[in-house]
Amino acid sequence: LGFRETINESRNQRYIITRFIQSFTISLFLGILLLRLGDDQASIAERTGVCFIATMTIAINEMMAAMAVFISQREVFYRERKARLYDPTAYWVGKQLALFPYQLFFPGIWIFCIYWVAGFQTEWYKFGVFFGMLESVAFVNNSAGLLFGALLPPTISTVIGPVVVLVSAMVAGFLRKLNNMSAPFFGISFASFARWSYECLVINEFTGLEFTCTPDEQATNGSCPYDTGEEYIDSLGFADLDLFLYMVFLLGTAAILRIILWFILRYFHPTR
Repeated sequence: LGFRETINESRNQRYIITRFIQSFTISLFLGILLLRLGDDQASIAERTGVCFIATMTIAINEMMAAMAVFISQREVFYRERKARLYDPTAYWVGKQLALFPYQLFFPGIWIFCIYWVAGFQTEWYKFGVFFGMLESVAFVNNSAGLLFGALLPPTISTVIGPVVVLVSAMVAGFLRKLNNMSAPFFGISFASFARWSYECLVINEFTGLEFTCTPDEQATNGSCPYDTGEEYIDSLGFADLDLFLYMVFLLGTAAILRIILWFILRYFHPTR
């Protein structure tokens, strides 16, 4: 089944080419728009904006791509499962193996282009954290997309998926700082993949940066609003965990979603 699913995915050349063009052109366009970010006060908002939009673009792309893959095969799978042509576990494993290269490759194109063209910090380990975090975001969202595609009819799953991403974005800490959120929204933020990704990317990028400011941006005592990236991070109310733990949380979430997917594929009886 793994071989069959791999062949099926590779045959969809139009889909593969479209995803490549989408990943490359959007990241390149955004990178050129923000070409070589500076170290002034305005660059603070620009850098945080890139961290947020990178998270959301990867999330939406992977969520919708995963749903599209399973929606197109949903009825075929349930018909073949009913006929007992194969064990659902074999299909589940085969589908993971067939999709994994694409789930790694297409986000990787986006991540590589935006990071180096926009001019984030050049240390290799910082790029590694950026890459690892956004790939974790990709795995969470394509896992959720597969789950929604298997569980829900197409007309419902294509609505629910984007809503989940948008709600996660609202409580990420970008639109409103975490320490200014009311208790219910702050509580919801703990379940938000966007919060953990945004925090990790901002901490990774701003740690070690030093900023300048123009006379117009200086306070009355002549100081800059933020002299260092650490000062800016402290103002955001982040949990400030070890960067590795942010990725572990998201990868653990992806693993749980895929285990739930296995239960759905094995036991769920779909409705149209």
